[in-house]
Amino acid sequence: MTLPDIKTIRDFDMYLDRKSRRLDRQSRDLLKDLLREELFSPFDHYTARVAFNIAHGNMTYEEYLDLQRSYLEHNPYLKIWSLSSSQLGAWGEDQVRGSDSRFRKPPSSHYDLILEGVRVEVKTSRASNERDCSESVSHKPVRCLEPYFKFNFCHLKHGHCDVFVLVGVWSDLVKYWVMSPSEVESCEGSMGRDTDNHKLVIDSGNHMKKFSLYSAPKDRLAGWVLSKAEASSVETSMPSTTDILDMFGVDEED
Repeated sequence: MTLPDIKTIRDFDMYLDRKSRRLDRQSRDLLKDLLREELFSPFDHYTARVAFNIAHGNMTYEEYLDLQRSYLEHNPYLKIWSLSSSQLGAWGEDQVRGSDSRFRKPPSSHYDLILEGVRVEVKTSRASNERDCSESVSHKPVRCLEPYFKFNFCHLKHGHCDVFVLVGVWSDLVKYWVMSPSEVESCEGSMGRDTDNHKLVIDSGNHMKKFSLYSAPKDRLAGWVLSKAEASSVETSMPSTTDILDMFGVDEED
């Protein structure tokens, strides 16, 4: 028997529904009664439906394992949703370091990585499909093609780095954005009274329009970081219009 691809929870739900319709009427009624009860993880409704179908000969354990393998193959980053905030941050740093051996841990703890003298801050966020939530909330896994997603990148401190690498994780995809502190500052929102501590939100509404310019392939992250640092250095070293006028003794109002 050929099993369908199980990419999403909805796929799994529909598959179990089709399976349950093959049960005899008495068994279907028993299953309905069971599912009316309030169930909690790990003994949730999905576990109950699988166990019930296996117990009634409507599904084999091997079939269940095949479905599980299919779901995990399509969602290789599911484990990220079980990590604490500190573990998530360490995982994101490991992904960046794994992209190029030149990324190193610095002697100072004010920034995360260093690349040929460039101070790099790495921020990692899991995708959420809840419009009102914070990164501290444990979200359900979100796939990249879902109609709505949001990343919250928190505690962005401008004065401590030269370049930000933002790591966004869906259950089936990891994406990287490389931005200078000034670019982050122009896009972000404030977090409380500390003006040097901000957050940035990337969602399905602004993702393609505003942030596609900063999206970098993992195997070229180092090059993007170095180029961004060089461009930022040139930008900050250029004199302003006021400075140029002052050099020539010209009043700006003239």
